Amino acid sequence: MVSKYMRLSLTQLSDILPAISGCARQLSELTGDKYVAGIWRKSFANYLLWHIKDSRKSRARPKWNAPTWSWASMASGQELLFFEKVNVDCLKQLLSSSVINRIQCVPKSDRNPFGEISPGTGSLRFHAQLFRCHIRYFCVSSKRALDMAGGMKHQRHYRLHQQKYRQKYDKVSIKLCDLPVPGVDTRGGTFDLLPDIPLRDALEWRESQVCENCKLAQISLLQVGNVTEGNMRRDYFMMLRAIGVGVGSYERIGLATLLRQTVDQRKVWFEEVWQKGALPPEEITIN
Repeated sequence: MVSKYMRLSLTQLSDILPAISGCARQLSELTGDKYVAGIWRKSFANYLLWHIKDSRKSRARPKWNAPTWSWASMASGQELLFFEKVNVDCLKQLLSSSVINRIQCVPKSDRNPFGEISPGTGSLRFHAQLFRCHIRYFCVSSKRALDMAGGMKHQRHYRLHQQKYRQKYDKVSIKLCDLPVPGVDTRGGTFDLLPDIPLRDALEWRESQVCENCKLAQISLLQVGNVTEGNMRRDYFMMLRAIGVGVGSYERIGLATLLRQTVDQRKVWFEEVWQKGALPPEEITIN
């Protein structure tokens, strides 16, 4: 239902939740479930794994409609999909019932608790381990980087890079064009980025003094699920950007998937890359 609904171009973007509030009310009465910014509590973890079908056409977020973890934060007129067959046990462990029950989405009107939400409410707060890295914005003039990325010259390309490249980057002793691709050790896998919004406008990019078109922006990855099919493993991560409203405060900017790893490769990757590079668990807030 949400996927089809989000294809519509609403005249008033603030109507994204009010327009379906009648349906939400009826479903709540039938199921006894509670509604949080467009997501049902009983299946809360599963329905955080939404993404824009064609992220190349993603749009900037409109004026605040919902917290960024909700699909309702997005501009209408885009097709949203959900990863429905993903094992989200790791996310459910983080999002206990007490965590979900603490989410306070304050309605703008007491007469319609399923409608428009008061700005700034609905923060999701829990303890989690994050993996800090950078998104690299490719220089289009770098034929070597584009060839290695397998892309076309007229397109911009993004790849993940680990913190270890920052020292070289800060000293501007090397062009980002010349750094190896990909920058994060994937042990045979490939990261696929699924941004919710145009990354060029959403992130704080640091420009290189050597090449003005080469940029890095820091993000964090939160592990949210996985799929195992035979001997192959796929992992899912929520991409977060830090925001300046307090320590540990973030906004969601998309999903990332780690593809094409065997089960054994993934085990080694998790032990040698993720666990060694991830930060200690801390309380985070996704607004």
